Amino acid sequence: MIADKLDKLATREKVGLALAAVCLFALIVKMLVVQAGVEKCRGWDLDIRTMEVNVANNRKDLLSKDLVTREYEAVRDLLGGAPSRDEAIAEMKGEVDDLARRTGISIQAMEHKEPVKAEETEEYAVVIGSFEADLKNLLTFLYELQKAPGMLRVNKLNVSPGKSKGAVKGAMAITKVMLPAGG
Repeated sequence: MIADKLDKLATREKVGLALAAVCLFALIVKMLVVQAGVEKCRGWDLDIRTMEVNVANNRKDLLSKDLVTREYEAVRDLLGGAPSRDEAIAEMKGEVDDLARRTGISIQAMEHKEPVKAEETEEYAVVIGSFEADLKNLLTFLYELQKAPGMLRVNKLNVSPGKSKGAVKGAMAITKVMLPAGG
């Protein structure tokens, strides 16, 4: 039926129809194949630019590796490490107790809390539930604690007047950041 109608067309009309078919085919190819290829290439270009930025950042990081390594070596001993959690807790309690004895602080109650795990470290905590000291001795204790190796820090400190003049009593929480036990 369509073939009969095409046979009846003049040569000029057949050429025009063929040209229209070719243009329609070219348009379909352009929309389905060429544009899809162009979009894929643009996506690759974006990926390449992203990778170039990442490579540039990684190069900068590699150039600063020696500097970071030297700085880490300088402060590595600030972070302590222990073979086990129990030993780390016992070591921390011992440090706090020794420091308290040396500075004249009387600790009535001390307990530890479970370590809190961070990304690369663990934070150990000792809670001194009750202590008594002269104000001067407490200040010496806090100063010595601050400058002690191992990043001992007082997180909470509650102080109230003691029984005698210049005496104080209170409670405190002390933390220490350490590398994970066994790591």
